[in-house]
This record gives sequence, structure tokens and C-alpha cells, in this order.
Amino acid sequence: MRMHWMALIGLWACTASVTASASPGGPPGAPMDRATREQMLQRVHTAFIVELGQILDLDTAGTLKLAERLKQFDDRRIKLRLETWEGMEALKGTGRTDAVSVARKVAQTRVEIAQLDQAELEELLKGLPSDKAAKAAAFFVEYPRRIEHMAREIHRDRTMNGPKPGGAGD
Repeated sequence: MRMHWMALIGLWACTASVTASASPGGPPGAPMDRATREQMLQRVHTAFIVELGQILDLDTAGTLKLAERLKQFDDRRIKLRLETWEGMEALKGTGRTDAVSVARKVAQTRVEIAQLDQAELEELLKGLPSDKAAKAAAFFVEYPRRIEHMAREIHRDRTMNGPKPGGAGD
């Protein structure tokens, strides 16, 4: 189990590092490019799998099998999250007529993400004993809130304080 926590801490640090240096040379708070966002989302998912593996008392092989089972959901989620972010960026620069259609697309993408979450939760819970299913379900629901909180903290630090010394822009 110690290995899971060490990997998780490393992944959190990497995610924070990628997010903090997302726009090297750009002004504080500048939007990340698509590749950086995708990399960040992949790291967040890896951290999710590592922590979930620990909660379910899986060894490394079991955690890797879990990751493979859930990969299809992650690949789709990354695509949808990127579409959402791009839609939000587009909303900032559109006229009123365009804004309505872009907002509708963003709202539809969010619905698709919710449906994907439901399907992933069902896949995750398949075959788990009730005690592990309860732990996994609670973690599954709580994890996105933790990530959102972390992202807001990083964004706040970037916009209020600018790039950190020793970051990619130095």
C-alpha cells in the first residue's frame, strides 16, 4: 500500500507542475493549450486509479487491470472535457448569436459526461463485495470535487501570484 501513496503523491505533484507551467512565457492565468490540458487530465485519471486501487486493497497487477477496465471511459471523458474547455474559451470571444449555440453544445457535453460517469460507476462496481462497493462508490463521487478544488487553488495562485520561480518560464 505504501507504493500506492508514493505514486499518488508523485502524480499530484506532476499535475500541479503541469498546470502551473501550462502557459510558459504567457501572462499569469493564460489558458493552457490542448496538449497540456490532455496531459493534465491523463495524470488526474492515473492518480484516480492509483488511489482507487488502494481503497480496494488491490496489488499493482490488480490496479493495472482496473486501469485497463476503466480506460475506455477515461479516453471518452478526456475528449469531452477538452470539448467543454474549448467551448468555454469560444464563449469568451463570441457574439450573442454564436454564444447561444456554443452554450448549448457545452451543456450537451456536460450531460454526456454525467452519462459517462454513470456507466463508469456501474462498470467499477461490477462484482465488488458490498463493503468495497460502498467505499468505491463514495470515492468515485467525492474525487471530482477534490480535483475541482485543487484546480481552483492552482488557478487562483497562478492568477494572483503569476508564474512561480523555477517554473517553465524561468
